[in-house]
Amino acid sequence: MINLRLFFYLIIGFCSCSCQFADSDLLETTEALPLSDTLKSREISIVSNTGLLNPVKIINVDDTYLVISDNREEDLFQVYSLPELDYLYSWGRQGRGPDEFMFIPVVEINTKNDEITLYESGLQQLRIYTVTDTAFVLKEEMPLSYENQIDPLTHIQRLNDTLYIADYGTAFEDTNHEYVALRPGKNEPLLTFGKYPKTDLEGMERYFRYSKTNAASPNGERFAAFYLYHNLIKIFNPKGEELKAIQINDPFLSVDPLEDDFFRFRFLLSATETYLYSLGVNTTNQEFSDNIESIKTSLEIWNWDGQPVYRSVFDEPVHGFTVSEKYNRIYTFSSLETHKIFEYELPGILEF
Repeated sequence: MINLRLFFYLIIGFCSCSCQFADSDLLETTEALPLSDTLKSREISIVSNTGLLNPVKIINVDDTYLVISDNREEDLFQVYSLPELDYLYSWGRQGRGPDEFMFIPVVEINTKNDEITLYESGLQQLRIYTVTDTAFVLKEEMPLSYENQIDPLTHIQRLNDTLYIADYGTAFEDTNHEYVALRPGKNEPLLTFGKYPKTDLEGMERYFRYSKTNAASPNGERFAAFYLYHNLIKIFNPKGEELKAIQINDPFLSVDPLEDDFFRFRFLLSATETYLYSLGVNTTNQEFSDNIESIKTSLEIWNWDGQPVYRSVFDEPVHGFTVSEKYNRIYTFSSLETHKIFEYELPGILEF
């Protein structure tokens, strides 16, 4: 059960107090979709001989490679071919030498074409690699930080070659802004944006209460935030201007704000030019932790206007996923089945 607990704490964090989200000038409401028929896995593929200990993230790299990050000292990334899912190799280790990482970059991963960008938090450095059939080949290293930075950068998203966005206002930063926009190699933030609501919470308590999953469109024109503990989505442009704030009315869930203080709606995002794919949890922290073996998560699909397109439950307890629209597939892993990859077909209603 070690890997389950690690997965839970990596993804969830903690929070300790409840408060209501302040109204936005642009706040609108949309109705959640009902859950349609259960998504059935098409194929189960056996993972490499090394197996997975604590899978954290699964990524589609240019519809050519499937990469799974693993929280371990060696073989940090396992690479498979797409669409065959043939195992190719494992790469990366913890350490201080070439192609080694002081802090394991299993979560802060971005992609562009055949490139994968990792963040070495110990050195405050972006490392850009080209993914090949045999190895990650280092292409470039660039600092990503700002003067007098105290908090480590988290939830880093690449908008383009010269613009990255990360969470802000975490443990020690004295700010009411949720995000910081940074240029690699520059010591000053380009801008900070997004506003925390008025609350008595401070520091990490405030940060975790308003935890969210972030994603950027591949063309860099939009940035989305899906809030974990609030049924809310926000969409921004690259200037940090809020384009949409959408409160989701979900009559298919029974949620009591007073009783279900730690109710989690959704986490994890996979973004394409057309759609946002999120993993729905729709239960409390306690229930998820106690019954991770039986709780089935769901696939939710949204367009970039923040409107729901599709919603269905996975037939397996999926804890990480990525999407290939080219091959019409969803590739997933479960923390309970670390020797398997579950493959699903994208719903036929989507238009690419």
